[in-house]
Amino acid sequence: MPVAPPRQEWQPGKATFCERCGIPRPERAHHCNICRSCVLRMDHHCAWIDNCVGFHNHKYFFLLVIYACLASIFAFLTALPELWSSIAAVAGAQDASGVETVRLVRYTQKTDVLAFLIAGILSLFFAVLLAPMVYMHVPLAMRNETAIESHYQNMPNPFDQGSRMGNLSQVFGACGPDWLLPVQPFKPLNDGIAFQSDASLSLSSSSEQTSELTDSESFEAGACEPERLWRRRYRVRRREQHVQAAKPDP
Repeated sequence: MPVAPPRQEWQPGKATFCERCGIPRPERAHHCNICRSCVLRMDHHCAWIDNCVGFHNHKYFFLLVIYACLASIFAFLTALPELWSSIAAVAGAQDASGVETVRLVRYTQKTDVLAFLIAGILSLFFAVLLAPMVYMHVPLAMRNETAIESHYQNMPNPFDQGSRMGNLSQVFGACGPDWLLPVQPFKPLNDGIAFQSDASLSLSSSSEQTSELTDSESFEAGACEPERLWRRRYRVRRREQHVQAAKPDP
């Protein structure tokens, strides 16, 4: 498995070398300057959870954003009539019949009314905050792209599986009831190291980048532990072994 220099573009089927960590990394992995480590299939660093979103927790983040957004919207809409009454009660307003609205909540303490108002404001705040995140990340997942990869323009998305369900399965695993649960996929479709991609685009990228590798960016088998493990994992042999295997016995 050749190691290519990292670029801000699609590099399907290519391991890249992280200069900060000093180790090779698989395709779609990137270095996070905040976490100070490389993350498999990195999407972005989320300040709200103080962690990177990547291969191992992308599903959890996705469900968190969707469920939190839906819960905030539901909480705000169902409480809206009472919120209006609470606001009017705090302001000492009157309804159309001339009766003070505060009587509508006469059995409620003022501290409870204020707490209810704060809860309503927070639900509206989180709904407004999370709705754009849902609007952004749902289309990305349906295209099998990360937030980082959405800026790549050198070729069509090589990891597009041809359908929205197929692309979502790359994050959630094979379709099943576990899609709705914050658990690891029961039947994952990739291991975070290698991903299903368009073979023609992968071969094109490989042929272009292999010619540009320098001696310092190449790794011999066994010279680096991660590289040796990758070769064993995907049964890749050194070029010399292929040549020796092809030579006829004297």
